Amino acid sequence: MDIQALQRARQRLVSARTAIVNQVRGLLRQRGLVFGSGWMRFARFLRELLTRQEIQFNLVYRTMYATLAFNMKQSTTWIEAIDEELAAFAKSNSACRTLMSVPGVGMIAATALFSAVANVSDFRSGRIHAAFWSVIPRQR
Repeated sequence: MDIQALQRARQRLVSARTAIVNQVRGLLRQRGLVFGSGWMRFARFLRELLTRQEIQFNLVYRTMYATLAFNMKQSTTWIEAIDEELAAFAKSNSACRTLMSVPGVGMIAATALFSAVANVSDFRSGRIHAAFWSVIPRQR
């Protein structure tokens, strides 16, 4: 299982889903319809929009919004499938389990850290490792 490839695919899917939300947000804003930020609010708003009868869109707009909603739903399904694979890997890997025991480090961060730094002994000290992640201002 290539963790880096899974994470890259997840990032591309999240970016694609965000692009869909922003595209629809712009199209609806031109029609005077505004909704809150976030893809979950978008999904709820779009479901309501497509089912409401008082908002009159022609067939072309309704079809376009339905297609975009389907694309967003498909991206979300794929993201969830990748998250399940990453979660299974994180649970089976002792280094990821140790990283997830740190407060604020979840499955995504733990698997990203594990895939970026396969061998922690490559770093002479924790300070150099922190500099690698830009946690400290600068390594001199």
